[in-house]
Amino acid sequence: MSENEFNKLVSSEKFGALLDETSEQMATSLADGLSSRTHPMLNSTKSDRSDFEARNQERWAEGFDFLTALIATCEELGVAAQQFFSCEESDVGPAKSSALLTIHARGVRIAQEAFALMRCGFADGAYARWRTIYELNVTALVLAEAPEQVSVRYHDAWVLKCYRSAKLYKKYQDRLELSDYDEAELQQLQELSIDITNKYDDDLNSD
Repeated sequence: MSENEFNKLVSSEKFGALLDETSEQMATSLADGLSSRTHPMLNSTKSDRSDFEARNQERWAEGFDFLTALIATCEELGVAAQQFFSCEESDVGPAKSSALLTIHARGVRIAQEAFALMRCGFADGAYARWRTIYELNVTALVLAEAPEQVSVRYHDAWVLKCYRSAKLYKKYQDRLELSDYDEAELQQLQELSIDITNKYDDDLNSD
């Protein structure tokens, strides 16, 4: 068969109809096969995963216990820091205390995510989150040593980032079938963003 004859064949309506019918039959057959194997496949997968996690826990029990205690200690330190920042004796400004507490809380949450990944055997994912924790530590150290105004700017940049994220959510919520974004909250973020943008001579609103 020549190339011209082949092109003519594949472009014909008959070939297109045959292809659609064959694709539908294959999809139906595949779906039926998967449906019949779903429960045995799920049971086998769950059993394999459970067995692996049990072996992983046994192998790294000492390290996992230490990390559990470390995360719990960090949570308690966060509560203690919040109490200290709110007392009259504290000389830490409101913007700096808010930024440090937010970073600390995020660090604890990411540590828990890393721990969950380690328990399931996903070491690379855990490493990625530990790198994020390191970055948060560096940011916290810089803010702790810097003047209050640096923390104010850090907070303002965070508000602008939240507004950009809210606008993206609003733009694609219908296409992604997401729940409607609260209009009052979006309006509040917009007003805050305008005030923040007008506050600075440089372009803080840029990425």
